[in-house]
Amino acid sequence: MGKYLLLVGMNVPDKAKEKEFNDWYNTIHLPDVLEISEFEKATRWENIAPAEKDAKFLALYEIETPDIEATMKKLEATIG
Repeated sequence: MGKYLLLVGMNVPDKAKEKEFNDWYNTIHLPDVLEISEFEKATRWENIAPAEKDAKFLALYEIETPDIEATMKKLEATIG
């Protein structure tokens, strides 16, 4: 069984929609992803001083799976 980390960086182009994005991410997206049995944990951060092209929001997913390619296909099917 292999252990993996998936780091995702995100930006919201319209700052007025950041609260809406974070509400969706925390209450809909994360629970959907964590329904995939191989996804063990998710942690989110906000970069309070990102450089111009850096991500403001970060998510780190902890995955344990014997087949990372199959697990990533499950993720793609879940998030569309």
